[in-house]
Amino acid sequence: MTLSSAKLSLFPVVALVFLVQISPAIAGVGLGCPVPATTRQKLETELEKAALADAEVLHVSADRIESLKDEIVILTGNVVILKGGHRIQTERAVYKKKENTIEATGDVKIDSLEAGSYSSSHSFLNLDDYTGYAEIGGFSLSGSRGRGNAERIVFVSKSRLKLQVVRYTTCRPDNEDWYLKAKEIDIDQDSGTGTARHASVNLLGVPIFYSPYLSFPLGDNRRSGFLLPDFGTTDKMGTYVTIPYYWNIAPNYDATLKPRFMSSRGTQLQTQFRYLGNKYNGVAEIEALPHDSITGTSRTGASYKHQHQFSQHLSGSANLNWVSDQDYFDDFATQLSTSSQTHLPQSVKLKYQNKDWSLGAEMSNFQTLDKSIAPTDYPYARLPQFTLNWLPDERDRALSYQLLGSATVFQHETNESANRLHLQPTISYPIRSQAGFFRPKLSAYYSSYLDRTVGSDGSFVAATGSIDSGLVFERPVTVKQQAMKQTLEPRLFYVYAPFVDQNSFPVFDTSIPTFSFNSLFQDNRFIGADRVGDTHQLTMAVTTRLIDDQSGAERLTASLGQTYYFADRKVSSELPPLPVQTAGSSDIAGEVTAWLGSHWYLRSSLLFDTENNGIRKNSQFLQYQPAKDRILNIGYRFVDGVQELVDISGQWPITSKWAVLARSQYSIRDRKNQDSFAGLLYETCCWSFRTLAGQRVDQDGLQVNSFSFQLIFKGLAGFETGITSDMPLEQTVFD
Repeated sequence: MTLSSAKLSLFPVVALVFLVQISPAIAGVGLGCPVPATTRQKLETELEKAALADAEVLHVSADRIESLKDEIVILTGNVVILKGGHRIQTERAVYKKKENTIEATGDVKIDSLEAGSYSSSHSFLNLDDYTGYAEIGGFSLSGSRGRGNAERIVFVSKSRLKLQVVRYTTCRPDNEDWYLKAKEIDIDQDSGTGTARHASVNLLGVPIFYSPYLSFPLGDNRRSGFLLPDFGTTDKMGTYVTIPYYWNIAPNYDATLKPRFMSSRGTQLQTQFRYLGNKYNGVAEIEALPHDSITGTSRTGASYKHQHQFSQHLSGSANLNWVSDQDYFDDFATQLSTSSQTHLPQSVKLKYQNKDWSLGAEMSNFQTLDKSIAPTDYPYARLPQFTLNWLPDERDRALSYQLLGSATVFQHETNESANRLHLQPTISYPIRSQAGFFRPKLSAYYSSYLDRTVGSDGSFVAATGSIDSGLVFERPVTVKQQAMKQTLEPRLFYVYAPFVDQNSFPVFDTSIPTFSFNSLFQDNRFIGADRVGDTHQLTMAVTTRLIDDQSGAERLTASLGQTYYFADRKVSSELPPLPVQTAGSSDIAGEVTAWLGSHWYLRSSLLFDTENNGIRKNSQFLQYQPAKDRILNIGYRFVDGVQELVDISGQWPITSKWAVLARSQYSIRDRKNQDSFAGLLYETCCWSFRTLAGQRVDQDGLQVNSFSFQLIFKGLAGFETGITSDMPLEQTVFD
């Protein structure tokens, strides 16, 4: 059990002198890069396995074999020597039986199961301990992409060698866009490590990095040491440089220390500790800036996440996050979170889960970062909350029961605090068939408030009854000569909940959900246990689908619905309560998800205000993705009086190696950019490069500029500086 490797980073300077340890190799992705067969695979395919496995027997073949008196054998013409997992091919070789050595000249090729493949004009090898040398030769390491040439190759053992005056790369033989030039490189196949001395990294023939000592993995092994520096610039931090140190504590423990030097703010230390066990895993992160040169204060951020499976049924988790001030994420591009974070969760949970029921215990709070939220509107802390849920599967044509229960201690710095006990039993009798369904349900709600800091203790009991019903009609259709099935699914949803006065009770975790098509089919108008909405209503809706007969995939889903009210709604989730709701109907809600053919996809939703004959909410997303490496997204979001936003993003190759990407979120309502970036990508099997320029709005409404780039030498190392993960291909608007 091991942790994944740490990210690699590199600051492109012509000469930087300090000790460096490079982390595990980065493999090429997404290009269909061929992985060369290892020396072991080649030998096992071409040669007899028995000859390779026998360390004692020497197998020799040649056009001419001449034996001298002093036990010297001279081999000439198509010489092939096999012994102990080694193969030597040459034009002429001298074998000394007493010393058990081979000296080969001409076009010499040495293949080793452990070490790799080598070529030179003059080689010497002791077949007892496999020591020797090769003069002015090329090499290809076993089990990795590493290859190159050296003035002298010294064989230390079966799995160790020294390369002197060497040029090393992991690019393919027909490509050397980058290479490592070193006075000496030690290769240890047993530990999977290469160690270079007086080394420089060259990109397109230009040296961009130097170190007197540089260690790198030959495979996926992790090693302790310095990583290559990060570099970047933002309006908030100025120019910054990070010099990370990676500590490989154990196969399932590691840590990274990252001092970051910021020209505008000072020096910050970032630390990360990761661990992994058979039944648990976690990561702890701390960032500290003792003195911010701009604010004159000490600024800190911390995060701790843990998952634990104690047994088959018992599990636990922790998610603790904290920053020293509300501007922390806005000022620092950080690995802990993004600048748009508004609330930081702080929770510890324990859960026992059986087949039908579960027990839970939780202590949770939030740190609010959004300065536009008033302290009275901060979320409540649960210190603690206990839950009991019994949720067996509903049985067709039989009485089915469920129970939700919780006991919570709510605390708040400015608002009322109290203890709440909540129970919600439910009984239903579902009837289902291929032609439709009929599901009557009755729910009761009991909420009791004790130890109130404002008002007197009390409780309320409320109930809701509902009938959910629908039919399914089908017919065969043909769309563009493709056989499909079209459905028509009318649905009626009736709810009755009598009025119960709840205005004297607090509101801890209850709110009105964002209205959408799915909201039409909720028993309770509210989310949470502090309010049960009185209502007498009927929802009428219809859905139609186009289903591919061959694949069963839904090519089109379109729904439309509206709720009609037969009585005013008096219960409000606000304190003091809002006026009675007298509207006779809800907004008309519609949504469409469609595959338009030729790689076009559409997702659309609409809320139409029938009272004012206007659109209340409109969301349209169109996506074109003809291949995995190319995508275009166009989105439009409108919320009456709140938001009108255009979101355009895309990523597209312009050649086999170059691609462009961009994203722009523009507020039509505010007439300004919200968050935009544009970039250029270069990708080969040998190395890749990305550069991005971005601009976003901070909490104060000001535009913040940033520039970032990423360079990766595949099979050696790379550097990255704040490249956003919100790439069009990684987080599309259609997801």
